Amino acid sequence: MRQLVLAFISAFPLFMIAEEIDTTSKIRRNSWAFMPIFTINIPGNWKTLHVTKEPVFSYGGGLGLNYRIFLKFDIFIDANLSFCYDSIDMSSFTISDSDFFLHRWSVPLSVNLGYPFKLTEDKDIVPLVGQEFSYGFCHKYYRPKEINGYNHFNFSWGLGCGLRFYDKYEIDIMGYFGLFNFIKQANMNTYDNKIRMSLKYFF
Repeated sequence: MRQLVLAFISAFPLFMIAEEIDTTSKIRRNSWAFMPIFTINIPGNWKTLHVTKEPVFSYGGGLGLNYRIFLKFDIFIDANLSFCYDSIDMSSFTISDSDFFLHRWSVPLSVNLGYPFKLTEDKDIVPLVGQEFSYGFCHKYYRPKEINGYNHFNFSWGLGCGLRFYDKYEIDIMGYFGLFNFIKQANMNTYDNKIRMSLKYFF
């Protein structure tokens, strides 16, 4: 319950600063974007007693839609809705070293705050900070007996950067750090962390 309240409070200021802008502006207009996505999954354990010797990487991808809303001073909000498929390997987090992995479909919804810094006439560097809420459901699920299951819901903080060019394309790289315990097991706090890369095409 405490995490849900924190998520709501942290998201609230992002919507309070929105205001209408001149939609006739060619450069700073609200716009839609289509985006293919590539994901590197790095499940992590901030507090678990079972510490992995090295990070475990697994991969995924998906497709999504973005809507960019410009505020005053060129600050903008990105709302992203995606449909993703991920393979997540968590075998090294188990006591028995048994296989534990998911092949999972998920629906992430993220809200990011950004500001474009102009590099050249047709290129911007775009720092990004935001939050992501996602719901996952399994296609395949293998787990050892000591694991009681996994949580379908996740909330994450995100930090990253983008490169926008020719007013039509943008490459974003975001790191998301999960805040909800991913595995249902006593004394094991494992979080759904990831690096997400997307190529946005604005139209």
